Amino acid sequence: MVTSEAFDAALKESFEKEIREPGPSRFNWPSRAGHPCTRFLVWVRTRWGELQKHDAGLQSVFDEGHIQQREVIVRLEKMGFEIVEQQRPFEYAGYSGKIEGKIKSYRSERWTPPLPIEIKTCAPWVFDTLHTEEDIIKAKTHYMRGYQHQMNLYLLMDNVEHGAYIFKNKVSGWLKWIPATLDWALADSLVTRSKEIDGMVAEKIDPPPISYDDGICGRCGFLSNCYPPRDFGEGAELITDQTFLDTLARHQELKPLNAEYDSLDKFISKRVKGRALILAGEYIIEGKEGTRKGYTVPDSVTWTKTIRRVGNAQSPAAEE
Repeated sequence: MVTSEAFDAALKESFEKEIREPGPSRFNWPSRAGHPCTRFLVWVRTRWGELQKHDAGLQSVFDEGHIQQREVIVRLEKMGFEIVEQQRPFEYAGYSGKIEGKIKSYRSERWTPPLPIEIKTCAPWVFDTLHTEEDIIKAKTHYMRGYQHQMNLYLLMDNVEHGAYIFKNKVSGWLKWIPATLDWALADSLVTRSKEIDGMVAEKIDPPPISYDDGICGRCGFLSNCYPPRDFGEGAELITDQTFLDTLARHQELKPLNAEYDSLDKFISKRVKGRALILAGEYIIEGKEGTRKGYTVPDSVTWTKTIRRVGNAQSPAAEE
């Protein structure tokens, strides 16, 4: 019988086999067009052999993202979208990559030329914060802000002013359409930056590092060469799994709210204790009496509350 430990080891090994060795490139990547560190963009072309490979966890995230992108395309086609040029390779202004697709028509509406789309998957709490392109531009993480840079390259390349980001909630599978608009100044700056990077690569110029930013430098594959890391002693582990890092960041964002939640919960519990049913605005609060067995403390009567939202029939009940 396969043990859990053996299964985990085999899974890790299978993902590790998919991790590609960094190699030389004559071009810049559209997905990195908005990266805030020019040194990084130069080094991935001149010092690729020193780039620390990502781990099996992050490879799993990449694989899942590719699977979900294909699923999004299938869903869009079922909705009636006509999608062309899927995974079409391109070279433009010093950049090289593949565009995920373009929308040629939707029901009675047609676009000539087709509209570029960019498909991204994200965690539920990220998904809920995205409503307009401005939310992408002002995102906390640099890689999310980079989505706009990537999209602008596609728009400029095709000489079209509009496209769309399509986000997928990793948990619910729900999709969100956010229109994209060409920012001419930004697009021109990306072309200029590409030329500057090409020049630095050709002349073997090493740009200076940016001021240390843990959100950028702390997860960079060149960290040990650019900023020698602290020695945390034997047994320290570096985790680069983006999903884990995002979850950890969200955990810390919510931490200060815990005390406020506990305070409000105590207030509500005191107010509703002993009442079987309360109607409060769009909420129903149901209560029931129970007995808690005493150990080092005497037996006491407890009151358990259940809070259900009834204002939105599609929202699942929140119970505690």
